[in-house]
Amino acid sequence: MCQISGMEFSLDPVLHPLTAKSDHVERALSTRYHDAMTILQPQGKELDLLIVVLPDNDGFLYGDQKQICETGLGLVSQCCLTKHVFKMSKQYLANVGGRDTVLVDALSRRIPLVSDRPTIIFGVDIAHPHPGEDSSPSIAVVSSIDKVS
Repeated sequence: MCQISGMEFSLDPVLHPLTAKSDHVERALSTRYHDAMTILQPQGKELDLLIVVLPDNDGFLYGDQKQICETGLGLVSQCCLTKHVFKMSKQYLANVGGRDTVLVDALSRRIPLVSDRPTIIFGVDIAHPHPGEDSSPSIAVVSSIDKVS
């Protein structure tokens, strides 16, 4: 699905999957990130995406993982649930592969406030169900914050 969406995506993972207990998430993510960078940096590459398969819909685990990866490590991560991954549904995989955006203007042209101090940016996306479905619309609220030293 990544390749269909136009993403350059290697079929061979940099590191093989790792299972970690929820109370060891920070150590596991940090170690995996540094292991991957040790392999990629000599090749002139960087780790662009970490795919995390969560065992259940535990909001705390999800939040911790996002905080560690995206704020602590500066690494984009994508979470999905085990029960959905093994179904291999094209629709699910297409929905999981959302796209993160970087404000290029803020980085290159120095937009006031956004470029000059830690800034949080919120975005909202509403996806409506297919015609005939009884489910309510799903709403995703996303945010990005610069790491404060």
